[in-house]
Amino acid sequence: MGEKVFITLFLMLSILWIAATVGTVYWLL
Repeated sequence: MGEKVFITLFLMLSILWIAATVGTVYWLL
């Protein structure tokens, strides 16, 4: 149960990080 929560949180943070990175690159271009 703890691993599921950790994996879900990790995936959410990864998606947010990727979205922020893509958004920043797109804004700079």
